[in-house]
Amino acid sequence: MTQITKPTVSLAALAAVFALAATANAATSVSINITNDDVDTHQVNSDETATSLFTGANWNNVAVRTDGLSATIATPINQSLTDSTGASGAATITGNNLPAGDGFVENSGAANATTGTQGLMGAYLAFGGTTAGNSNETITISGLGGDFAAGYDVYLYFDILTARTYGFTIGSQTFFTNDGSGTGNYALASPTWTRATGTTSGTATANANYALFTGLSGSSFTISGAATPRSVLSGIQIVAVPEPSAAALLGGLGMLALLRRRR
Repeated sequence: MTQITKPTVSLAALAAVFALAATANAATSVSINITNDDVDTHQVNSDETATSLFTGANWNNVAVRTDGLSATIATPINQSLTDSTGASGAATITGNNLPAGDGFVENSGAANATTGTQGLMGAYLAFGGTTAGNSNETITISGLGGDFAAGYDVYLYFDILTARTYGFTIGSQTFFTNDGSGTGNYALASPTWTRATGTTSGTATANANYALFTGLSGSSFTISGAATPRSVLSGIQIVAVPEPSAAALLGGLGMLALLRRRR
């Protein structure tokens, strides 16, 4: 009688699938914190993580002032950025027509920040908006390539002490927050993360402190503010679409499941 050899599932095959899963989840990112040069409590250090939404290593502290806590922008934004793998020159951040009379502002009460999250949320850059002359104030990220060529998502982080409704636009996507007075997420080591989903000022999400822009592509993008007088921004994360794709991973898992059924 002819013996039929049945396919088996080896430990090596299973290990390969789990390695594939790990690769798919290890997305490269570029993380940016708005800060000034002389106040450590406004920075995200190399040994800190700043958000539980996406844990990106090697945060870039982008200085918009050389000293002090508020008012004019003393340092034009034009900085080369490092990605989460430690590779330099992954992208460049540039400030366009940023306001000389506003700029970097500390969230009151955040001066004793001791964690990455507090360093991230403890201050902000005010820019853009609907007031005359503000609409040309933008931030551009350029030079994205390599791991970002397949596409990417962008997280924006924000919070302000005083009540304000404001939003951000990247490409065709716009999201608004109705940031209530005294919500105080900037002072917390582990804040409640609330995603902005409202797309107009009238539908702004109450007390949202981050927005997620998905399905972006291209080597550059520009962030515009939407507010009266200005929007406030504390940080940016650009997260590459991981390779291999989730579809490929699911296909591999499906093949293993089929082999197991045939045993």
